[in-house]
Amino acid sequence: MKKDQDNIQLSKVKLVKGGGLEVHYTETVREGDITDKVNWITKNTINPHPDLVKKVNELKDYLARCYGFNGIKVLMDSKQLKPAEQKAFGSVSKLIDVLVKETMKKIDITGVAIAGEIDGEKDKRSVVITGTMLQENNVKTALNSPRLKMNQDLFKFESDVKIIIDDLEDEVFAYLFENKKAQLGLFDEPKEAVAPLGENFKAGKLKKVEEQEEAA
Repeated sequence: MKKDQDNIQLSKVKLVKGGGLEVHYTETVREGDITDKVNWITKNTINPHPDLVKKVNELKDYLARCYGFNGIKVLMDSKQLKPAEQKAFGSVSKLIDVLVKETMKKIDITGVAIAGEIDGEKDKRSVVITGTMLQENNVKTALNSPRLKMNQDLFKFESDVKIIIDDLEDEVFAYLFENKKAQLGLFDEPKEAVAPLGENFKAGKLKKVEEQEEAA
């Protein structure tokens, strides 16, 4: 049965280490006069399509801006500087570019968590960008954004993030229900674990499936 994207509400999208995608979503199911919501979690070892990965990676700049890692570069590229300030920045612009690029190389985006929904013309969603940052001891530590509310402009880039999230939701739907995935290699064998976040999930059945996949 073909799925209706309007009935699918994402709550988590995660790039899986070693390849694949983990998605948490709520599906609105209607049968006659009865409407119900079912929470699902799915983990698939087939790599996402490059279009999906591209959208995830577009969030890197905004996660960095939350922590000010590329703040100097953003300021330097803005139109807020006076001519004298632009000239001063110009003398060290190449050094700033190198420092920012080296910092950005250490950041990886692992996914997003989405809360809330679009209610008519009101966007009640909020987003947390999840990632990691490679430290000097060669260990990756968690690096997550604050909760970004799509109906606010506190960080001055929420509208940009909203566009990316809208596109990402389209790509995830295509991955889950329209088979838009990366092309499999000759000897690749796809694996998928799907279960409702109900009795099966609480019993740990999905977790066992995932552990078997990771051990394979």
